[in-house]
Amino acid sequence: MDDMSKLKLEQQTSMETNSEKMILSNTQQLEKPDNTFDIISVADADELFCLSVDSDGKEAAEEVLDKIMKSLSEENKLIEGLADDFHNFSVSILRQYNNYRTALQIVELGLKNYEENTDLLADAIRYGSCCGKTNKCKEWLSVLLKIDRTKWTWRAFSFSIEFLLSQYLSYSGKDIESIIALTKEYQTYFPNDEDGWRREQEIYSKTNHYQKSILVLEEAINRFKFCPRCWLRYADLMMDEGEYEKAAPIIEKLRRNPLSMDSVNISYVYYLDGLCKMTKLKHSIDYTNNIFNEEAILEIYRLFYNSISHSDIKSSIKVKIKDQVKSLEIETNIYCPYDF
Repeated sequence: MDDMSKLKLEQQTSMETNSEKMILSNTQQLEKPDNTFDIISVADADELFCLSVDSDGKEAAEEVLDKIMKSLSEENKLIEGLADDFHNFSVSILRQYNNYRTALQIVELGLKNYEENTDLLADAIRYGSCCGKTNKCKEWLSVLLKIDRTKWTWRAFSFSIEFLLSQYLSYSGKDIESIIALTKEYQTYFPNDEDGWRREQEIYSKTNHYQKSILVLEEAINRFKFCPRCWLRYADLMMDEGEYEKAAPIIEKLRRNPLSMDSVNISYVYYLDGLCKMTKLKHSIDYTNNIFNEEAILEIYRLFYNSISHSDIKSSIKVKIKDQVKSLEIETNIYCPYDF
């Protein structure tokens, strides 16, 4: 083995040993008989919290999180960690509990060390907005807007646009043109991210500029080979307009690309697909003449069942699916083989 290979092996072994030590240390924290933790590293805090979730479950881990927060919040305590560590811990908390107040506490601790980190400022704006801390959000936004755009992350653009739009819609924000201008900057600095176009579409949609919102989505669809959020929004709007022929190929793209599941609510995609196929079927001449394609109808039932089987389906969509299935059964005398 040459010297370079030995060095790489030593470095890898050292990293594995440090990782094992951290896990052992955090395991020992969980096993402490008293009611306190002594934590100075936010990365350790995240590791300890995730370890507790995995070993004890979400409910028990909530008590562990309380202890972690007490330790991290001790007066004059210097918390170690990279900016990304603070962000990652806040995301871990949100993933388990959707607790924006605690996530915001973590981000605020991070901002003490990294006052102009654009990701942490963006997190603070989003979390603070969810907690009703509008004035603090304005302060964080003011700091963010003074930072050169070349240092902005996608979160900085996306979350600040989201907040500015919410302020505009509550009659207390900037003029809409300045927010649209920010989305154009977003698209310039992140030309390969569909989110810039999705944000622009959202602005037009929420300010009653329907045709402009459609044009932005069509621009994104023509520009990107893969833009699942824009695809889904476009298909949704086309179905609302009764334009199922335009919606169908977009829904097919969503269904066929396995990466879509990481970006959109796949249960809603199945619902839209079933609804689209049912609408097309009901507009056919055969259906009007009481000639029913059993294979096509069973496919619709299967799509609705796939939709309702996902845990993330909304209760309102469940109700709509059951109503659609009932209606189709009554009209065709072809009964659904699935238990809804």
